[in-house]
Amino acid sequence: MDSTDVLIVGGGVLGCATAYYLACRGVDVLLIERGVVNREASGANAGTLHMQIPAFHFRSQYLESSIFAQRQGDFRTTIRAKRIVVVAGAQTRQVMGLFGLDLPILPHPLQVMVTVPQAPLLRHLLQHAGSRHLSLRQTQSGTFLIGGGWPGFEPADRRSSSRVEVTYRSLLANAAVAIDVVPALSDVPLIRAWAGMTSSTGRWNRVGFIGEDRRAGQRKLFVVVAGGWGFTLSPVLGRLAAELVVEGSASLDIEPFSLERAVARM
Repeated sequence: MDSTDVLIVGGGVLGCATAYYLACRGVDVLLIERGVVNREASGANAGTLHMQIPAFHFRSQYLESSIFAQRQGDFRTTIRAKRIVVVAGAQTRQVMGLFGLDLPILPHPLQVMVTVPQAPLLRHLLQHAGSRHLSLRQTQSGTFLIGGGWPGFEPADRRSSSRVEVTYRSLLANAAVAIDVVPALSDVPLIRAWAGMTSSTGRWNRVGFIGEDRRAGQRKLFVVVAGGWGFTLSPVLGRLAAELVVEGSASLDIEPFSLERAVARM
């Protein structure tokens, strides 16, 4: 039987950042992930850092730190933990259901596509909102990453397919917006498209929810759910989560995104 002080459920960027900050504080921490680390929303998005966090520092510090020990394989065991931090993204409601609890979190399937490499053309990230959903940038290898919140398709029976599927309707509409904004893309072939399941915490909340769920008792269960800016804010949310677990409070004002407020709205 494994035992740990803090058990983290979820191996995306947010879960890894939370584990990193807890380990840096000397906390005995164990992270579990049902599949492959960084494969779900953290690995399926377009990799956009909305606030221009240096990408190299972001990736090397939180996903490749030598502070982690990794164990892989299909294994089942009992784990004893004094405290649990749920950072399971779109699967958070399912995990919370194991405790007989619920949260106002909606799964949101999104898709992204990529073109063949082209000569340098676009130096900046382009984004459109409203009726022209678009996220467009050119990578260092010359490919164009095209997204913007266009929906993918979630199979009715997730047991038959663990992955969210791409829809041609979203591909065509997303490509049309991209070509309208950058006409030079009209003759550029696509080489791949993929979809992933993200989480939504409300139309006006792009940060998410963070806090202790006292419905499970005092200082036993903590939940962190990222909103639309999860890929960018995960390092910050992970640090705040570690502070909550260790110190009982956060160094930043998290009241507008508190778990108590989310539960009260249900």
